[in-house]
Amino acid sequence: MASLHTWVINLDRAPERLARIGARLDALGVPWTRFPAVEGKLLTAAEQAARLDQAGFERRHGMTPSLGELGCYLSHVRLMPRSAMSSNSCPCSCPMTMPTTAAGCMA
Repeated sequence: MASLHTWVINLDRAPERLARIGARLDALGVPWTRFPAVEGKLLTAAEQAARLDQAGFERRHGMTPSLGELGCYLSHVRLMPRSAMSSNSCPCSCPMTMPTTAAGCMA
């Protein structure tokens, strides 16, 4: 597992979450780097409109996205080029409640 690099997308306002996930990854011997998350609710209306096809989203999903969902999406999109250029990382999402053992995370 030590050869797999992990990117941790983290809101600036959530240092306790970063500490918690960082400690778990460190205990597993997994190298990681923090990537700052986009805080959707801090985007201006113009920024939201420029980054979201709201009508298309509503047609596809039957709902209006929350600002948190928009921020999450934009965070992953911003990380993709950096992750793609790394030879030892792969794009995947692991919730903040990830298991505390390597076997559990790989299951």
